Amino acid sequence: MKAQDLKMAKVISQNLHKHFDILKKKSEDNFKQERCKHCGQWMGNQYTQKWLANESNITYGTLVHYLQGKRIPSISTLKKLADVLNVSISDLLEGVK
Repeated sequence: MKAQDLKMAKVISQNLHKHFDILKKKSEDNFKQERCKHCGQWMGNQYTQKWLANESNITYGTLVHYLQGKRIPSISTLKKLADVLNVSISDLLEGVK
């Protein structure tokens, strides 16, 4: 990967992390800590990386590469991720030159 592409991948990675963390935080703020009726375990936050990959219709491994800044998502994939995270593509590209 070229140096310029690597910088772009890192910026997109940071923005993905930022907006995914915001989504998880909103969920935690609105999420009542409840126990499962059947087993008594605490119910966790549904927003995981696997959930994001599934909702965006990409593989978990591909999402991990995006989050690690090792790959650059296509525009169509950025659109899918932005839709799931309820942000715009420009939010995910913020800071890309």
